[in-house]
Amino acid sequence: MAHFVSTGAIDIAALIPDPKRRRIEQAIKSAGPRSLKALKEVLGDQCAYGEIKLVLAHLDRSGRE
Repeated sequence: MAHFVSTGAIDIAALIPDPKRRRIEQAIKSAGPRSLKALKEVLGDQCAYGEIKLVLAHLDRSGRE
């Protein structure tokens, strides 16, 4: 799924609600490196690894536009 988010074929909003996406984005900003483990530790049980990957793919796409 992350591949399709990164290409724009699937909109992130269809997969993750905006409040959760913003929470993950904030964790990405505060955690520094793009380590899934570090991000998961910051977010705890609030978010799954897959959701973090989707938001990273979304941000990667946004950065390329």
